[in-house]
Amino acid sequence: IGSLDRGFTFSDLEDSTSVLRNLTILGGFSSSWGGGILIEDANPVITGVTVDSCTADEGGGIYIAGDLAMPLIQDCEIKNCIATANDPLLGGGGIRVSDAVPTILDCDIHHNVAENGAGLLVLEEGGTTAVSGTYSRNRIHHNTAVADAGGCLIRGSVETLQFTENLVYANTAARGGGLLLATISESAN
Repeated sequence: IGSLDRGFTFSDLEDSTSVLRNLTILGGFSSSWGGGILIEDANPVITGVTVDSCTADEGGGIYIAGDLAMPLIQDCEIKNCIATANDPLLGGGGIRVSDAVPTILDCDIHHNVAENGAGLLVLEEGGTTAVSGTYSRNRIHHNTAVADAGGCLIRGSVETLQFTENLVYANTAARGGGLLLATISESAN
């Protein structure tokens, strides 16, 4: 699927019966979130999908947002995507996760570009969900961030995050080329 618009949108509590399987999204574009795929408070199953050369302000390839968003993304390739936002809290060239609880397994996330979190940006933005989700057996490589975290930036209070058996290598950034964990702690008065 080639387009000058976003490839797919999942929203409004769509459940796991919404399935995207074995296709390529090429050249998707959004001036806001998710050039390839936007997931807002939905739980689709996305398997065997290639997201290639997509662009958005945030989440060039895939943007996942909302306390109720719990998608499964498995055996996918996210490559050559760009997040164009030029802000210290924005980015996510390949995938951006905001206050959501995704399961991302066995994906190849590479050659993406962003200000921050070029491969993967996982961010708590004040929702009811801390930085959470399961990220396992992914390859995050050859991504480039202008500022922080070429490979993966995790920013927020970490509670139930599972980041296991991932290969993070050959990424570049001004700070935290591979993985940068920036936790937020609450101060007591």
